[in-house]
Amino acid sequence: MFGIYLIYNSCGILSKISELTMYTKEQYERAFELRKEGFTYKEISKKLNVAYPGTIIDWVKRGKIPKGHFLKSNFNKLSSELGYIRGVLMGDGYVSIKAKGTKGQIGLEVKDKDFAQTFHNQLEKWSGLKAQFDFNENKGLYTVQLYSLRAAEFLKEFDISDLVNANEEIKVNFLRGMFDSEGNVSGSNLNTPRTSTRFVALFNTDEELIRLVKVLLEAVGIKVQNIDKKIGGFTGHTVCFRLRIGSKINLEMFKNKIGFSIARKNKKLEDILSSYGHNPKSIYYNISPKTVY
Repeated sequence: MFGIYLIYNSCGILSKISELTMYTKEQYERAFELRKEGFTYKEISKKLNVAYPGTIIDWVKRGKIPKGHFLKSNFNKLSSELGYIRGVLMGDGYVSIKAKGTKGQIGLEVKDKDFAQTFHNQLEKWSGLKAQFDFNENKGLYTVQLYSLRAAEFLKEFDISDLVNANEEIKVNFLRGMFDSEGNVSGSNLNTPRTSTRFVALFNTDEELIRLVKVLLEAVGIKVQNIDKKIGGFTGHTVCFRLRIGSKINLEMFKNKIGFSIARKNKKLEDILSSYGHNPKSIYYNISPKTVY
């Protein structure tokens, strides 16, 4: 299992490439158990999906330890960090497996530094591996990358429907990751109660995913105003589904329970909430609101 770390300088030019091998603690410990059971080094390497029998020899016979390259033993268990990561990956983030299944990558490329830092920190805390954080001046974007085939394979295969039975903390973190990626805050005519609009929205082309988000929101006490279909995207013809959260009580609950990792979105949400004053009602009209994506 191999991962390539690409190191860029401040001009975005590739300056260093290093290759690391990623193993789990279970693989390492299981190698000793299998050897005691009489398996050959070649048989053990096949059973544990380790590319070279020599690696097993290094561990069992020569006492070498692959320090710093273990995935956490509980990486495949539901956690708040995994919830957030999976939420981001349903939107702006990505998982890729390349080179005939020998290299895996998890990444994010966004304009908000606080969003990228949050994703970076959650990746490292979840995996126990070192993730790369950079700023690409040519694109004006912050990039996060973590190279691990095993982690990438797990995230690719992860069934998000399992979140329905997760605890509230995991649900909330998944939703925050989703709204950081695909959510926006809209407010228009805030000083004119009869024509004002205030809502938080989530966009995605996957209707099933949008409806799962609705289930999770309502499970933590936040009522969804509606789900509708939009046509747009980069081509102007993409079918997209929009979930909206409205009314003061639900927006306040969203702010207090979920919120954003992105400061500018939180600020916009605070602004539209403070604009209610003593009027708790929100009236919605078919106008073009000012939106923060």
